[in-house]
Amino acid sequence: MEQAHAFIACSDVNFYDALKVLRAVVNNVCAHPTEPKYRRVNTQSAAFRTRVAAAEGAMDVLRALGFHMQADGHLVLPEGAPTAGMAAELDRIEAAHEQHKKEKARHALADMREREARATQQIQQQIHADRVAIQDEREMHEVHASHAQTVPFSGRSERFQPDCSSQGG
Repeated sequence: MEQAHAFIACSDVNFYDALKVLRAVVNNVCAHPTEPKYRRVNTQSAAFRTRVAAAEGAMDVLRALGFHMQADGHLVLPEGAPTAGMAAELDRIEAAHEQHKKEKARHALADMREREARATQQIQQQIHADRVAIQDEREMHEVHASHAQTVPFSGRSERFQPDCSSQGG
């Protein structure tokens, strides 16, 4: 049922509240197909507004099942409209909702794993950068230490060796 996509995708709370009402309407119509009162749904009632109208796409499901909006605010299933298969259609919609939830959960898990992998990669890159910086710092420290041993205050680049021969002693 193409019209049920929005209903299938709505939240569990809204979906199951609306589905309960839709099942009651369908069960009443199927149990009493010739009684007009069971073929009419008051869309202005508080229960209908809070349970069915609040669930996106639920009204589309009723229309797809054959109900038509009347000027007085009632949805009416015309006399002689087929009722066979209505309950099965609601079963298919419920199964599709469950499948949608599973797919949504799979996508959320995949997104979470992807974010986790990116975060792990960023951490590994930072660790590598920190190690390189530490190694560079060590090498720089070693160069400074080796220069301190080979370059005297005079600025000459040859290794400093004190001249002991000029001392009088």
